[in-house]
Amino acid sequence: MPKITEINYGITIHIYNGDHLPAHFHALFNGLQLRYDMENNKIIDNELGIKETKAVIDFWKELAFETKNGFINFFYLQNPNLRK
Repeated sequence: MPKITEINYGITIHIYNGDHLPAHFHALFNGLQLRYDMENNKIIDNELGIKETKAVIDFWKELAFETKNGFINFFYLQNPNLRK
């Protein structure tokens, strides 16, 4: 489970190999997680609190287009059988 980065409040962003569609990342904090659909820009499911959820959404919104594409490409590198 590659850790991609760490953002506010110690939230860590991960992209797993052997995962499933849609292309998404996991935001982990204190044993809780949020899964975020990177291609459709929406939360799949969420256990985080309000401020942590906002931090994850802000993190994704503030990334440059090229960086977002890099995250999505990395998801498919980790999960090549899912590539469209």
